[in-house]
Amino acid sequence: MLSKLYKNLSETISEDYAEEFASVNQQILCFMDKIVNTSAYNLTFDIDFPAAGLIKYCNVHVDSCYHSLAEKFIDYLRAMKTICNTDIVFVLNLKQYFGIEDLREIYKHCFYTKTCLVNLEGIKTNPIEGDRYIIVDKDLCVLDLSY
Repeated sequence: MLSKLYKNLSETISEDYAEEFASVNQQILCFMDKIVNTSAYNLTFDIDFPAAGLIKYCNVHVDSCYHSLAEKFIDYLRAMKTICNTDIVFVLNLKQYFGIEDLREIYKHCFYTKTCLVNLEGIKTNPIEGDRYIIVDKDLCVLDLSY
């Protein structure tokens, strides 16, 4: 996801901020030229400094300051949808980490963003509105339940 984010930001820089990036790039090149010329060693550096290099240098990443785990998970789902263009997300034991109200908020987000959330569980838990259970037993019999 982070590499896709870097690619999207690099494209934004190239399309919308080309002049500003060229100016920053020129200043970096001038600074590096001064540093290399004052060194006692025979040094060189790459003149072509891509936008992704600046983004990585600044350690751009998704903020991890959230009020709740549900808010963090919803932001993750949003990022997966917009950055990676993911329509289906598989998770393991979702109901062990979230309460009913948090799950309702997560389900509501998935409904509005048209994201299919598949929760894989080893046991059947108490259903809430919007749940759909597909149980496959040891004989590979399928039981489909909706709530």
